[in-house]
Amino acid sequence: MKNYLLFISAALALENTGANAEVYSQFDFQLPNTSAAGSSYGPKTDDAGNNVAFVSSKYNMVLGDNSNFPDVFIKNLRTNVTKLLSRAPDGTVGNNASSSSYGALSISGDGKTVAFVSSATNLLSTADGNVYPDCFFVKLDAHFIPGPVVRISPSGVVPNLSCVHVAVNYDGSKIAFASNATNIGFASGGTTNVYMYDAPSATVTHLSTPGTPMAVGSYAINPSINSIGDAVVWQAQSIVDLVGYPHIFLRNSGGIVRIDTAIASLCNAAHTQCGDAFGNGGSSYPAISDAGMVTWQSSSKALVASDPNGNGVDVFKRQLPSATEAVAQSPVPQATFNGPSFEPSISATTSEVVFVSLWNGFITPDANQSFDLFLKNGNAVNLLSKSSSGGVSNSGIRRHDVSHNGSFVVFDQNGGNYPGTTRPNIGTSLVALDRVGNTRYDLEVKINGGTACLTSVCSVTVKNLGPDTASNVTLTVADSLGNFTLQAPVQTPVWVCQTSGNTKYCTRSALLANETATFVVQNLGASINAIRADLGAANLDVEYSNNAAVTTLPAF
Repeated sequence: MKNYLLFISAALALENTGANAEVYSQFDFQLPNTSAAGSSYGPKTDDAGNNVAFVSSKYNMVLGDNSNFPDVFIKNLRTNVTKLLSRAPDGTVGNNASSSSYGALSISGDGKTVAFVSSATNLLSTADGNVYPDCFFVKLDAHFIPGPVVRISPSGVVPNLSCVHVAVNYDGSKIAFASNATNIGFASGGTTNVYMYDAPSATVTHLSTPGTPMAVGSYAINPSINSIGDAVVWQAQSIVDLVGYPHIFLRNSGGIVRIDTAIASLCNAAHTQCGDAFGNGGSSYPAISDAGMVTWQSSSKALVASDPNGNGVDVFKRQLPSATEAVAQSPVPQATFNGPSFEPSISATTSEVVFVSLWNGFITPDANQSFDLFLKNGNAVNLLSKSSSGGVSNSGIRRHDVSHNGSFVVFDQNGGNYPGTTRPNIGTSLVALDRVGNTRYDLEVKINGGTACLTSVCSVTVKNLGPDTASNVTLTVADSLGNFTLQAPVQTPVWVCQTSGNTKYCTRSALLANETATFVVQNLGASINAIRADLGAANLDVEYSNNAAVTTLPAF
Protein backbone atom coordinates (compact mmCIF):
# COMPACT_ATOMS: atom_id res chain seq x y z
CA MET A 1 0.00 0.00 0.00
CA LYS A 2 1.24 3.49 -0.78
CA ASN A 3 1.73 5.93 2.06
CA TYR A 4 0.21 9.37 1.69
CA LEU A 5 0.61 12.66 3.47
CA LEU A 6 -2.17 15.00 4.53
CA PHE A 7 -1.55 18.73 4.34
CA ILE A 8 -3.26 22.00 5.14
CA SER A 9 -2.18 25.21 3.45
CA ALA A 10 -3.27 28.83 3.37
CA ALA A 11 -4.28 29.46 -0.21
CA LEU A 12 -4.87 33.22 -0.32
CA ALA A 13 -2.76 36.26 0.52
CA LEU A 14 -4.16 37.05 3.95
CA GLU A 15 -3.09 40.15 5.84
CA ASN A 16 0.63 39.89 6.55
CA THR A 17 1.35 40.41 10.23
CA GLY A 18 5.05 40.81 9.66
CA ALA A 19 5.95 37.32 10.84
CA ASN A 20 7.77 34.79 8.69
CA ALA A 21 6.07 33.82 5.42
CA GLU A 22 5.31 30.29 4.23
CA VAL A 23 6.03 27.99 7.15
CA TYR A 24 5.22 24.32 6.60
CA SER A 25 4.51 22.40 9.80
CA GLN A 26 3.65 18.80 10.50
CA PHE A 27 0.59 18.31 12.72
CA ASP A 28 -0.58 14.69 12.60
CA PHE A 29 1.55 13.35 15.42
CA GLN A 30 0.68 9.85 16.56
CA LEU A 31 0.99 9.00 20.21
CA PRO A 32 4.65 8.89 21.29
CA ASN A 33 6.61 5.65 20.94
CA THR A 34 4.05 4.06 18.61
CA SER A 35 4.23 2.75 15.07
CA ALA A 36 4.03 5.32 12.26
CA ALA A 37 3.01 2.76 9.62
CA GLY A 38 -0.08 3.47 7.55
CA SER A 39 -1.59 6.21 5.40
CA SER A 40 -3.72 9.32 5.88
CA TYR A 41 -5.92 10.52 3.05
CA GLY A 42 -9.20 12.11 1.89
CA PRO A 43 -9.11 15.29 4.03
CA LYS A 44 -12.12 17.60 4.37
CA THR A 45 -11.99 21.02 6.02
CA ASP A 46 -14.70 23.10 7.64
CA ASP A 47 -15.39 26.67 6.54
CA ALA A 48 -12.79 28.31 8.79
CA GLY A 49 -10.03 25.73 8.39
CA ASN A 50 -10.26 24.83 12.08
CA ASN A 51 -11.48 21.23 11.96
CA VAL A 52 -10.22 18.69 9.42
CA ALA A 53 -11.84 15.26 8.96
CA PHE A 54 -9.76 12.54 7.36
CA VAL A 55 -9.34 8.78 6.98
CA SER A 56 -6.22 7.09 8.31
CA SER A 57 -4.92 3.55 8.59
CA LYS A 58 -2.18 4.71 10.96
CA TYR A 59 -2.08 2.98 14.32
CA ASN A 60 -2.44 4.96 17.52
CA MET A 61 -3.78 8.22 16.16
CA VAL A 62 -5.71 8.17 19.44
CA LEU A 63 -5.46 5.94 22.49
CA GLY A 64 -6.97 2.52 21.91
CA ASP A 65 -6.68 2.73 18.11
CA ASN A 66 -5.05 -0.59 17.31
CA SER A 67 -7.13 -1.37 14.24
CA ASN A 68 -5.74 -2.56 10.93
CA PHE A 69 -8.63 -0.84 9.14
CA PRO A 70 -8.83 2.74 7.82
CA ASP A 71 -10.72 4.80 10.40
CA VAL A 72 -12.37 8.24 10.36
CA PHE A 73 -10.88 11.01 12.53
CA ILE A 74 -11.39 14.71 13.09
CA LYS A 75 -8.59 17.04 14.17
CA ASN A 76 -9.18 20.40 15.83
CA LEU A 77 -6.35 22.60 14.60
CA ARG A 78 -6.83 25.08 17.43
CA THR A 79 -6.47 22.60 20.26
CA ASN A 80 -4.30 19.98 18.53
CA VAL A 81 -6.83 17.34 19.63
CA THR A 82 -7.74 14.35 17.44
CA LYS A 83 -10.95 12.34 17.92
CA LEU A 84 -11.91 8.94 16.53
CA LEU A 85 -15.36 9.08 14.88
CA SER A 86 -15.79 5.60 13.36
CA ARG A 87 -16.20 4.00 16.76
CA ALA A 88 -18.60 1.75 18.66
CA PRO A 89 -20.83 3.14 21.45
CA ASP A 90 -18.31 1.92 24.03
CA GLY A 91 -15.54 3.88 22.31
CA THR A 92 -13.77 0.95 20.67
CA VAL A 93 -12.65 1.28 17.09
CA GLY A 94 -14.82 0.17 14.16
CA ASN A 95 -14.58 -3.52 13.24
CA ASN A 96 -14.22 -2.91 9.49
CA ALA A 97 -12.88 -0.33 7.07
CA SER A 98 -14.17 3.19 6.55
CA SER A 99 -13.93 4.24 2.93
CA SER A 100 -11.21 6.55 1.60
CA SER A 101 -12.66 6.75 -1.91
CA TYR A 102 -13.68 10.03 -3.51
CA GLY A 103 -16.90 11.39 -2.00
CA ALA A 104 -16.97 9.00 0.96
CA LEU A 105 -16.23 11.68 3.60
CA SER A 106 -17.69 15.15 4.24
CA ILE A 107 -17.63 17.77 7.02
CA SER A 108 -20.16 20.52 7.65
CA GLY A 109 -19.17 24.15 7.26
CA ASP A 110 -19.46 24.76 11.01
CA GLY A 111 -17.16 21.79 11.66
CA LYS A 112 -19.64 20.04 13.95
CA THR A 113 -20.95 17.26 11.70
CA VAL A 114 -18.94 14.63 9.85
CA ALA A 115 -20.54 12.14 7.44
CA PHE A 116 -18.71 9.08 6.18
CA VAL A 117 -19.05 5.67 4.54
CA SER A 118 -18.08 2.60 6.55
CA SER A 119 -18.35 -1.18 6.37
CA ALA A 120 -18.04 -1.47 10.15
CA THR A 121 -21.00 -3.21 11.80
CA ASN A 122 -20.41 -2.19 15.42
CA LEU A 123 -20.93 1.57 15.18
CA LEU A 124 -24.59 1.68 16.23
CA SER A 125 -26.21 1.08 19.62
CA THR A 126 -28.45 -1.50 17.94
CA ALA A 127 -27.59 -4.31 15.53
CA ASP A 128 -26.36 -3.01 12.17
CA GLY A 129 -28.75 -5.30 10.32
CA ASN A 130 -26.98 -5.56 6.96
CA VAL A 131 -23.67 -6.59 5.44
CA TYR A 132 -23.29 -3.56 3.16
CA PRO A 133 -21.36 -0.29 3.52
CA ASP A 134 -23.59 2.33 5.15
CA CYS A 135 -23.44 6.11 5.34
CA PHE A 136 -23.20 7.51 8.87
CA PHE A 137 -22.82 10.87 10.56
CA VAL A 138 -21.51 12.09 13.91
CA LYS A 139 -22.19 15.43 15.56
CA LEU A 140 -19.69 17.06 17.94
CA ASP A 141 -20.75 19.26 20.84
CA ALA A 142 -19.37 22.70 21.76
CA HIS A 143 -16.51 21.01 23.63
CA PHE A 144 -15.46 18.84 20.66
CA ILE A 145 -16.96 15.69 22.18
CA PRO A 146 -18.39 13.34 19.51
CA GLY A 147 -21.98 12.19 19.90
CA PRO A 148 -23.33 8.79 18.84
CA VAL A 149 -22.89 7.44 15.33
CA VAL A 150 -26.16 7.76 13.36
CA ARG A 151 -26.98 5.89 10.15
CA ILE A 152 -28.17 8.01 7.21
CA SER A 153 -31.47 6.32 6.39
CA PRO A 154 -35.19 6.90 6.97
CA SER A 155 -35.97 6.45 10.65
CA GLY A 156 -36.05 2.76 11.56
CA VAL A 157 -35.12 1.54 8.05
CA VAL A 158 -32.12 -0.74 7.54
CA PRO A 159 -30.87 -0.17 3.95
CA ASN A 160 -30.81 -3.36 1.92
CA LEU A 161 -27.88 -2.33 -0.30
CA SER A 162 -24.85 -0.03 -0.22
CA CYS A 163 -24.36 3.67 0.44
CA VAL A 164 -21.31 5.10 -1.35
CA HIS A 165 -21.07 8.93 -1.19
CA VAL A 166 -21.98 11.76 1.21
CA ALA A 167 -22.04 15.59 1.22
CA VAL A 168 -23.02 17.75 4.23
CA ASN A 169 -24.35 21.33 4.25
CA TYR A 170 -23.17 24.10 6.62
CA ASP A 171 -24.99 23.11 9.84
CA GLY A 172 -25.32 19.38 9.22
CA SER A 173 -29.10 19.52 8.85
CA LYS A 174 -28.98 18.32 5.22
CA ILE A 175 -26.87 15.45 3.90
CA ALA A 176 -26.90 14.48 0.23
CA PHE A 177 -25.92 10.85 -0.33
CA ALA A 178 -25.74 8.21 -3.05
CA SER A 179 -27.16 4.73 -2.44
CA ASN A 180 -28.41 1.76 -4.42
CA ALA A 181 -30.73 0.57 -1.65
CA THR A 182 -34.27 -0.18 -2.84
CA ASN A 183 -36.08 0.32 0.48
CA ILE A 184 -35.31 3.92 1.45
CA GLY A 185 -38.18 5.58 -0.39
CA PHE A 186 -37.55 4.79 -4.04
CA ALA A 187 -37.52 1.45 -5.85
CA SER A 188 -34.22 2.07 -7.64
CA GLY A 189 -33.90 -1.41 -9.07
CA GLY A 190 -30.50 -1.67 -7.45
CA THR A 191 -28.94 1.26 -9.34
CA THR A 192 -27.30 4.09 -7.41
CA ASN A 193 -29.36 7.25 -6.92
CA VAL A 194 -28.83 10.54 -5.10
CA TYR A 195 -30.98 11.38 -2.08
CA MET A 196 -31.32 14.12 0.53
CA TYR A 197 -31.35 13.20 4.21
CA ASP A 198 -33.00 15.67 6.59
CA ALA A 199 -31.25 15.13 9.92
CA PRO A 200 -33.82 16.72 12.27
CA SER A 201 -36.66 14.57 10.94
CA ALA A 202 -34.62 11.52 9.79
CA THR A 203 -36.47 11.57 6.46
CA VAL A 204 -35.16 10.97 2.94
CA THR A 205 -36.08 12.65 -0.36
CA HIS A 206 -35.15 11.23 -3.76
CA LEU A 207 -33.29 13.82 -5.88
CA SER A 208 -32.10 12.11 -9.07
CA THR A 209 -35.57 11.46 -10.50
CA PRO A 210 -35.52 8.88 -13.34
CA GLY A 211 -36.37 10.21 -16.79
CA THR A 212 -35.88 13.85 -15.83
CA PRO A 213 -33.15 13.58 -17.02
CA MET A 214 -31.65 10.34 -15.63
CA ALA A 215 -32.25 7.09 -17.48
CA VAL A 216 -33.93 4.22 -15.70
CA GLY A 217 -31.28 1.66 -14.86
CA SER A 218 -28.44 4.18 -14.98
CA TYR A 219 -26.71 5.71 -11.97
CA ALA A 220 -26.24 8.97 -10.08
CA ILE A 221 -23.23 9.44 -7.76
CA ASN A 222 -20.80 11.96 -6.24
CA PRO A 223 -23.19 14.61 -4.87
CA SER A 224 -22.00 18.04 -3.73
CA ILE A 225 -24.19 20.41 -1.69
CA ASN A 226 -24.18 24.16 -0.99
CA SER A 227 -24.13 25.64 2.51
CA ILE A 228 -27.89 26.19 2.82
CA GLY A 229 -28.67 22.76 1.47
CA ASP A 230 -31.08 23.88 -1.26
CA ALA A 231 -28.83 23.07 -4.25
CA VAL A 232 -27.14 19.74 -5.04
CA VAL A 233 -25.04 18.68 -8.03
CA TRP A 234 -24.10 15.14 -9.03
CA GLN A 235 -22.84 13.10 -11.95
CA ALA A 236 -25.20 10.71 -13.73
CA GLN A 237 -25.84 8.95 -16.97
CA SER A 238 -28.28 10.93 -19.08
CA ILE A 239 -31.32 9.53 -20.81
CA VAL A 240 -30.51 11.78 -23.81
CA ASP A 241 -26.92 10.53 -24.18
CA LEU A 242 -27.22 7.39 -26.30
CA VAL A 243 -23.62 6.40 -25.59
CA GLY A 244 -24.11 6.47 -21.83
CA TYR A 245 -21.45 9.00 -20.81
CA PRO A 246 -21.95 10.58 -17.36
CA HIS A 247 -22.90 14.24 -17.19
CA ILE A 248 -23.33 16.86 -14.46
CA PHE A 249 -26.77 17.77 -13.15
CA LEU A 250 -27.96 20.45 -10.73
CA ARG A 251 -31.13 20.27 -8.67
CA ASN A 252 -32.46 23.35 -6.89
CA SER A 253 -35.85 25.00 -6.40
CA GLY A 254 -36.20 25.28 -10.17
CA GLY A 255 -35.89 21.55 -10.76
CA ILE A 256 -33.13 19.56 -12.48
CA VAL A 257 -30.90 21.00 -15.19
CA ARG A 258 -27.84 19.64 -16.96
CA ILE A 259 -24.70 21.73 -16.39
CA ASP A 260 -22.15 20.32 -18.84
CA THR A 261 -24.13 21.11 -21.99
CA ALA A 262 -22.17 20.95 -25.23
CA ILE A 263 -21.92 23.72 -27.81
CA ALA A 264 -24.39 22.69 -30.50
CA SER A 265 -22.17 23.69 -33.41
CA LEU A 266 -19.51 21.26 -32.18
CA CYS A 267 -21.88 18.30 -32.26
CA ASN A 268 -23.14 16.40 -35.30
CA ALA A 269 -26.79 15.75 -36.01
CA ALA A 270 -26.68 12.12 -34.95
CA HIS A 271 -25.13 12.87 -31.57
CA THR A 272 -26.66 16.06 -30.25
CA GLN A 273 -25.09 15.40 -26.84
CA CYS A 274 -21.64 14.82 -28.36
CA GLY A 275 -21.40 11.11 -27.78
CA ASP A 276 -18.62 8.69 -28.52
CA ALA A 277 -18.95 8.76 -32.32
CA PHE A 278 -18.08 12.45 -32.23
CA GLY A 279 -15.01 11.78 -30.13
CA ASN A 280 -16.22 13.27 -26.87
CA GLY A 281 -16.38 11.96 -23.37
CA GLY A 282 -18.08 12.23 -20.01
CA SER A 283 -18.03 14.54 -17.02
CA SER A 284 -17.53 13.70 -13.34
CA TYR A 285 -16.54 14.86 -9.82
CA PRO A 286 -18.70 18.02 -9.53
CA ALA A 287 -18.52 20.60 -6.74
CA ILE A 288 -20.78 23.61 -6.11
CA SER A 289 -20.23 27.00 -4.43
CA ASP A 290 -22.83 29.05 -2.56
CA ALA A 291 -22.99 31.42 -5.53
CA GLY A 292 -24.12 28.53 -7.72
CA MET A 293 -20.80 28.12 -9.52
CA VAL A 294 -20.26 24.47 -10.44
CA THR A 295 -16.87 22.98 -11.28
CA TRP A 296 -16.11 19.51 -12.64
CA GLN A 297 -13.71 17.46 -14.74
CA SER A 298 -14.54 16.32 -18.26
CA SER A 299 -13.01 14.59 -21.25
CA SER A 300 -15.52 16.20 -23.63
CA LYS A 301 -14.05 18.59 -26.19
CA ALA A 302 -17.36 20.33 -26.98
CA LEU A 303 -17.91 22.31 -23.77
CA VAL A 304 -15.91 25.38 -24.81
CA ALA A 305 -15.16 26.86 -28.23
CA SER A 306 -11.51 25.83 -28.16
CA ASP A 307 -10.25 22.59 -26.64
CA PRO A 308 -6.94 21.85 -28.35
CA ASN A 309 -5.92 18.81 -26.32
CA GLY A 310 -8.54 16.47 -27.76
CA ASN A 311 -10.14 14.08 -25.31
CA GLY A 312 -7.79 14.86 -22.45
CA VAL A 313 -9.35 15.48 -19.04
CA ASP A 314 -9.73 19.18 -18.22
CA VAL A 315 -11.38 21.17 -15.41
CA PHE A 316 -14.32 23.45 -16.19
CA LYS A 317 -16.72 25.70 -14.32
CA ARG A 318 -20.12 27.20 -15.02
CA GLN A 319 -22.60 29.47 -13.28
CA LEU A 320 -26.02 29.46 -14.93
CA PRO A 321 -27.13 31.08 -17.15
CA SER A 322 -23.58 31.84 -18.31
CA ALA A 323 -21.62 29.53 -20.60
CA THR A 324 -18.99 27.02 -19.50
CA GLU A 325 -15.44 28.27 -18.89
CA ALA A 326 -12.21 26.30 -18.93
CA VAL A 327 -10.40 26.38 -15.58
CA ALA A 328 -7.44 24.12 -16.32
CA GLN A 329 -6.72 23.13 -19.89
CA SER A 330 -3.42 22.11 -21.46
CA PRO A 331 -2.92 23.56 -24.97
CA VAL A 332 -1.50 20.38 -26.51
CA PRO A 333 -2.71 16.78 -26.88
CA GLN A 334 -2.24 15.08 -23.54
CA ALA A 335 0.49 12.52 -23.04
CA THR A 336 0.87 10.14 -20.11
CA PHE A 337 2.77 12.61 -17.95
CA ASN A 338 1.67 15.86 -19.51
CA GLY A 339 -1.83 17.13 -19.47
CA PRO A 340 -4.77 15.87 -17.41
CA SER A 341 -6.36 18.14 -14.79
CA PHE A 342 -9.01 16.69 -12.54
CA GLU A 343 -10.98 16.36 -9.26
CA PRO A 344 -11.63 20.06 -8.53
CA SER A 345 -12.89 21.56 -5.28
CA ILE A 346 -14.36 25.07 -4.96
CA SER A 347 -14.53 27.68 -2.20
CA ALA A 348 -18.11 28.41 -1.15
CA THR A 349 -18.02 32.22 -1.18
CA THR A 350 -15.22 33.18 -3.56
CA SER A 351 -15.65 30.37 -6.14
CA GLU A 352 -11.92 29.79 -6.38
CA VAL A 353 -11.15 26.39 -7.88
CA VAL A 354 -8.45 24.06 -6.54
CA PHE A 355 -7.43 21.19 -8.78
CA VAL A 356 -4.80 18.53 -9.41
CA SER A 357 -2.89 18.51 -12.70
CA LEU A 358 -0.17 16.70 -14.61
CA TRP A 359 0.15 19.56 -17.10
CA ASN A 360 3.67 20.99 -16.78
CA GLY A 361 2.94 24.37 -18.30
CA PHE A 362 1.26 26.17 -15.40
CA ILE A 363 4.62 27.05 -13.88
CA THR A 364 8.21 26.82 -15.11
CA PRO A 365 10.10 24.62 -14.48
CA ASP A 366 7.81 21.65 -13.77
CA ALA A 367 9.64 18.43 -14.51
CA ASN A 368 8.48 16.18 -11.67
CA GLN A 369 6.07 14.23 -13.89
CA SER A 370 3.72 14.07 -10.94
CA PHE A 371 0.35 15.40 -9.80
CA ASP A 372 0.66 18.96 -8.52
CA LEU A 373 -1.96 21.08 -6.73
CA PHE A 374 -3.04 24.48 -8.06
CA LEU A 375 -5.55 27.21 -7.24
CA LYS A 376 -7.28 29.22 -9.98
CA ASN A 377 -8.25 32.75 -8.92
CA GLY A 378 -9.48 34.87 -11.82
CA ASN A 379 -6.96 34.31 -14.60
CA ALA A 380 -4.10 33.49 -12.23
CA VAL A 381 -3.04 29.90 -11.51
CA ASN A 382 -1.10 29.53 -8.24
CA LEU A 383 0.97 26.50 -7.22
CA LEU A 384 0.04 25.19 -3.76
CA SER A 385 2.18 22.05 -3.48
CA LYS A 386 5.54 23.80 -3.35
CA SER A 387 8.97 22.42 -2.55
CA SER A 388 11.49 24.02 -0.22
CA SER A 389 12.88 25.96 -3.19
CA GLY A 390 9.46 27.32 -4.17
CA GLY A 391 9.00 25.03 -7.18
CA VAL A 392 6.94 21.90 -7.52
CA SER A 393 7.24 19.23 -4.83
CA ASN A 394 8.80 15.87 -5.52
CA SER A 395 5.68 13.74 -5.03
CA GLY A 396 2.07 13.56 -6.17
CA ILE A 397 -1.25 14.85 -4.81
CA ARG A 398 -4.42 12.82 -4.33
CA ARG A 399 -7.46 14.22 -2.49
CA HIS A 400 -7.95 17.84 -1.43
CA ASP A 401 -10.54 20.33 -0.16
CA VAL A 402 -10.80 24.13 0.17
CA SER A 403 -12.29 26.22 2.98
CA HIS A 404 -15.31 28.53 2.70
CA ASN A 405 -13.40 31.66 1.66
CA GLY A 406 -10.48 29.88 0.01
CA SER A 407 -8.04 30.76 2.79
CA PHE A 408 -7.09 27.13 3.55
CA VAL A 409 -6.62 24.08 1.38
CA VAL A 410 -6.18 20.55 2.70
CA PHE A 411 -4.64 17.79 0.62
CA ASP A 412 -2.92 14.45 0.95
CA GLN A 413 0.35 13.67 -0.76
CA ASN A 414 2.60 10.68 -1.31
CA GLY A 415 5.91 12.03 0.00
CA GLY A 416 6.88 15.67 -0.29
CA ASN A 417 9.97 17.85 0.19
CA TYR A 418 8.30 20.67 2.09
CA PRO A 419 10.48 23.11 4.04
CA GLY A 420 10.63 22.78 7.79
CA THR A 421 8.86 19.40 7.99
CA THR A 422 10.06 16.29 9.78
CA ARG A 423 9.14 12.98 8.19
CA PRO A 424 8.23 10.29 10.76
CA ASN A 425 9.29 6.65 10.24
CA ILE A 426 7.52 5.77 6.98
CA GLY A 427 6.50 9.32 6.11
CA THR A 428 2.73 9.65 6.46
CA SER A 429 2.16 13.10 7.89
CA LEU A 430 -0.29 15.96 8.26
CA VAL A 431 1.36 19.27 7.43
CA ALA A 432 0.29 22.92 7.71
CA LEU A 433 1.44 25.81 5.54
CA ASP A 434 1.31 29.34 6.92
CA ARG A 435 1.87 31.44 3.80
CA VAL A 436 1.85 34.88 5.41
CA GLY A 437 3.09 34.44 8.96
CA ASN A 438 0.04 34.60 11.21
CA THR A 439 0.10 34.52 15.01
CA ARG A 440 2.01 31.56 16.46
CA TYR A 441 2.18 30.06 19.90
CA ASP A 442 3.02 26.67 21.34
CA LEU A 443 0.73 25.45 24.11
CA GLU A 444 1.92 22.74 26.44
CA VAL A 445 -0.06 20.81 29.04
CA LYS A 446 1.47 18.33 31.50
CA ILE A 447 -0.08 16.25 34.28
CA ASN A 448 2.23 15.67 37.23
CA GLY A 449 5.11 16.85 35.10
CA GLY A 450 4.25 14.40 32.33
CA THR A 451 3.01 11.32 34.21
CA ALA A 452 -0.49 9.97 34.79
CA CYS A 453 -2.72 11.24 37.58
CA LEU A 454 -3.32 8.05 39.56
CA THR A 455 -3.14 9.53 43.07
CA SER A 456 -5.66 11.52 45.10
CA VAL A 457 -4.02 14.89 44.34
CA CYS A 458 -2.34 15.83 41.07
CA SER A 459 -1.10 18.90 39.26
CA VAL A 460 -1.94 20.09 35.76
CA THR A 461 0.51 22.64 34.41
CA VAL A 462 -0.11 24.68 31.26
CA LYS A 463 2.44 26.86 29.52
CA ASN A 464 2.63 29.01 26.42
CA LEU A 465 6.06 28.48 24.93
CA GLY A 466 5.54 31.48 22.62
CA PRO A 467 6.57 33.41 20.75
CA ASP A 468 3.12 35.08 20.64
CA THR A 469 0.25 35.50 23.08
CA ALA A 470 -2.51 32.88 22.96
CA SER A 471 -5.98 34.37 23.41
CA ASN A 472 -9.06 32.85 25.07
CA VAL A 473 -7.17 29.82 26.33
CA THR A 474 -9.28 26.88 27.55
CA LEU A 475 -8.05 23.99 29.70
CA THR A 476 -10.28 20.89 29.53
CA VAL A 477 -9.87 18.25 32.25
CA ALA A 478 -11.90 15.04 32.48
CA ASP A 479 -11.94 11.51 33.81
CA SER A 480 -14.32 8.58 33.36
CA LEU A 481 -16.61 9.59 36.24
CA GLY A 482 -16.03 13.31 36.73
CA ASN A 483 -15.62 12.76 40.47
CA PHE A 484 -12.84 15.28 41.06
CA THR A 485 -12.26 18.96 41.81
CA LEU A 486 -10.15 21.39 39.79
CA GLN A 487 -8.61 24.41 41.52
CA ALA A 488 -7.34 27.20 39.28
CA PRO A 489 -4.36 29.39 40.22
CA VAL A 490 -4.90 33.00 41.27
CA GLN A 491 -3.76 35.02 38.26
CA THR A 492 -4.64 38.13 36.34
CA PRO A 493 -6.52 37.84 34.04
CA VAL A 494 -8.51 35.36 36.12
CA TRP A 495 -9.37 31.80 35.13
CA VAL A 496 -13.15 31.22 34.84
CA CYS A 497 -14.12 27.59 35.44
CA GLN A 498 -17.30 25.56 34.84
CA THR A 499 -18.40 21.93 34.94
CA SER A 500 -20.29 19.94 32.30
CA GLY A 501 -20.84 16.25 33.04
CA ASN A 502 -17.54 14.53 33.72
CA THR A 503 -15.56 17.44 32.28
CA LYS A 504 -14.34 20.72 33.76
CA TYR A 505 -13.35 23.76 31.68
CA CYS A 506 -11.24 26.71 32.76
CA THR A 507 -10.90 29.68 30.41
CA ARG A 508 -8.65 32.73 30.51
CA SER A 509 -8.65 35.69 28.13
CA ALA A 510 -4.92 35.45 27.40
CA LEU A 511 -1.83 33.41 28.18
CA LEU A 512 1.35 35.37 27.50
CA ALA A 513 4.45 33.93 25.92
CA ASN A 514 6.44 31.87 28.46
CA GLU A 515 3.64 32.21 31.05
CA THR A 516 2.77 29.16 33.21
CA ALA A 517 -0.34 28.25 35.20
CA THR A 518 -0.58 25.27 37.57
CA PHE A 519 -3.94 23.72 38.53
CA VAL A 520 -4.62 21.29 41.37
CA VAL A 521 -6.76 18.20 40.74
CA GLN A 522 -8.19 16.26 43.69
CA ASN A 523 -9.72 12.83 43.07
CA LEU A 524 -12.86 12.41 45.20
CA GLY A 525 -13.78 8.91 44.08
CA ALA A 526 -13.38 5.64 45.94
CA SER A 527 -11.42 4.28 43.00
CA ILE A 528 -8.59 5.90 41.08
CA ASN A 529 -9.54 7.27 37.67
CA ALA A 530 -7.16 8.44 34.97
CA ILE A 531 -7.36 12.19 34.36
CA ARG A 532 -6.94 13.59 30.83
CA ALA A 533 -6.21 17.22 29.95
CA ASP A 534 -6.44 19.12 26.65
CA LEU A 535 -5.46 22.73 26.00
CA GLY A 536 -6.44 25.09 23.22
CA ALA A 537 -6.88 28.75 22.33
CA ALA A 538 -9.09 30.90 20.11
CA ASN A 539 -6.45 32.42 17.86
CA LEU A 540 -5.30 29.79 15.41
CA ASP A 541 -1.77 28.48 15.86
CA VAL A 542 -0.52 27.96 12.33
CA GLU A 543 2.77 26.30 13.27
CA TYR A 544 1.55 22.96 14.55
CA SER A 545 4.82 21.07 14.33
CA ASN A 546 6.20 22.49 17.60
CA ASN A 547 3.06 21.84 19.65
CA ALA A 548 3.51 19.46 22.55
CA ALA A 549 1.38 16.34 22.14
CA VAL A 550 -1.63 16.01 24.42
CA THR A 551 -0.70 14.10 27.56
CA THR A 552 -0.89 10.39 26.75
CA LEU A 553 -3.29 8.90 29.25
CA PRO A 554 -6.05 6.29 28.97
CA ALA A 555 -9.07 7.52 27.02
CA PHE A 556 -11.98 8.65 29.16
